[in-house]
Parts: sequence; structure tokens; C-alpha cells
Amino acid sequence: MSDLFKKVHERLRALIRSSHKGKMQKHYRWLDSLLQHVQNRVLVRIQFANDGSKSNNEVKQGFEKLQRFVLESKKMKEELKQQAYARCTHMVLLIETHLN
Repeated sequence: MSDLFKKVHERLRALIRSSHKGKMQKHYRWLDSLLQHVQNRVLVRIQFANDGSKSNNEVKQGFEKLQRFVLESKKMKEELKQQAYARCTHMVLLIETHLN
């Protein structure tokens, strides 16, 4: 490959990566805001349970649900990250194959 083609090729790869990184960050922010919303709702319900005549068992169940939501959201983030990485890698390979 000529030097000019190598430079174009590298710039194209960097552009694709930065574009997909921005899209992934947008999805992460959305997922984080969803998790915050769920956590806030759960905490309000737990606080209500503590303030009212609810039993300790219901409060424990609320905390368990909160922990489950946190673990599930972390799992979803990892899966999203892996899927985005796989798709980006596949797209880069297709573009490289097309350019070569």
C-alpha cells in the first residue's frame, strides 16, 4: 500500500471507532439513567415501607430487589459493550476487506 492509502486507511479506522464509541456512550448514559430511575423508585418504596407499618421482611425484600436490579444492569452493560465491540470489529473487517 502506498503511504497515502495507509494514512487514509488509518484515519477511516479511527473515524469509525470514534463514531461507534460515541454511540456506545450514548447507550451507556441511557442505561445509567434508567438504572438511577429504578433505584430511586425502589429506595422511595423502601423508605415508605420503613415509615409505615410494613414488616422488616418486606424491607429486606426491597433491598434484595434493589441488589438484583444493580446486578442485572451491570450484566446488561457488559452484554451491550460486548455486542457493540463485536459489531464494530465486524464492520471494520468488512470495510478493510472492501478497501483491500
